[in-house]
Amino acid sequence: MTYDPGSGVADRGHRRLQIKDASALDRDAFVARFGAVFEDTPWIAGAAWEAGPFHSVDALHAAMVAAVAAAPRADRVALIRAHPELAGKAAIAGALGAESTREQSAAGLDRLTPAQHERLLALTAAYRERFGFPFVVCAREHTADTIIAAAAARLDADPGDEERTALAEIGKIARLRLGDLLDDDDEGTVPVTAHISYGKLDVPVQLVRGERLLAAEISMEVLGQGFLKAYTEGDNSMVVATDTMKNVILRRAHEYDGETFEGLLDHLGRRFLSTYPEMEGLRLWAVEHPFLRDSARVFRRVDGDHAVAELELAQRDGVIDIVAQRSGHVGLRLLKTTGSAFTRFARDDDTTLPERGDRPLYLHLDVHWRYRDPHDAVARAGAYVAPADVLAVLLEVHDTFVSESIQHLVHEIGTTLLARFDSLAQVAFRGENHTYDPVPGAETADPLRKTYTSAFPAWGLITLVLDR
Repeated sequence: MTYDPGSGVADRGHRRLQIKDASALDRDAFVARFGAVFEDTPWIAGAAWEAGPFHSVDALHAAMVAAVAAAPRADRVALIRAHPELAGKAAIAGALGAESTREQSAAGLDRLTPAQHERLLALTAAYRERFGFPFVVCAREHTADTIIAAAAARLDADPGDEERTALAEIGKIARLRLGDLLDDDDEGTVPVTAHISYGKLDVPVQLVRGERLLAAEISMEVLGQGFLKAYTEGDNSMVVATDTMKNVILRRAHEYDGETFEGLLDHLGRRFLSTYPEMEGLRLWAVEHPFLRDSARVFRRVDGDHAVAELELAQRDGVIDIVAQRSGHVGLRLLKTTGSAFTRFARDDDTTLPERGDRPLYLHLDVHWRYRDPHDAVARAGAYVAPADVLAVLLEVHDTFVSESIQHLVHEIGTTLLARFDSLAQVAFRGENHTYDPVPGAETADPLRKTYTSAFPAWGLITLVLDR
């Protein structure tokens, strides 16, 4: 199913600052932009600014490293001590800075097994006891296992050597952070704005909850610019594998006890973004596998029209929120034998279609709706509109309304839906006219005693979007 992008995070392009533009910043703006490159130590950016302007990112990095080297030992040790413990209390409480959160997550430190976590905490505690500062490693160059191995190996180091090693690791961290913020100047090249996403499609789930069944294919698309370097440089350190996405969908779906696809998508999205804070946003959609209940324990799969649901969530400053929503019922194949007309349309020399005061209208139809408040799709009692309720109104209007065209019909359905359901802000239709033609000799017969056959395979398209 094609998703109709809204105004969420996927529509933001991304361009890192060019080094020449960074060099043009005044001191306060420069420190504000680059003060977090060295953990909670903005004076390093201020000292480096004095050495500008810079011709490359490496030159800026070298100036920052030189500022650290020239500082008193007490300041260098304070820099090491500014770094958080790996997988420590701050990480568990979600109190790390954005950069440290992304880096520890990239190494898998937010997904340690209990045995790995216990081993790492024991090593880092012993390390701090021996050296007087936390164990620091450039996490984006490691996995959880290699970090544990490095912590064990470095416990036996000479204290002076270990201080230098810790500062070297901090220098590596700073260079990667600068690379996230800056590009070298590209003279003569065409600037490019990237709009990127990736994800996992069509993960099948069947949620059996007593006598209830919720069955669908779930798809997930990650949004944002945090993994741009996977495209531009082949750097996968911030990429969550799509196989991992599949496992998250399956595991978190098992936790869900609700009854709606929108609720399921909200549950999955919030769990995913909480686990991977480096992700700016997420788009999810569900395509129903329709089953008919034949008894308390037997459900029969039927192919044809089905419900769909779509949510987009964004994560900003640690807060996860729904920023876009669309629900729907698609794949309808509706044949109305009488009570539909198409007359008084424009005619010229190219018009061969006869007017029909009554016809068996065969319509392929999709209907989608959006809420005034997208949170009503998952939260507010009484505001949620079930696909079955929309379908019931649609069929009622189609049955009773004598239409002069498909356009006439979908407008009547849309206005009725908006009048019936106050929480809806928009209803949209996409229809195709597949009406059959009468066979020879049947043109003048009684409408309920006619015979029809498939028309020439080129279908009329009708769309309508009604906003409240």
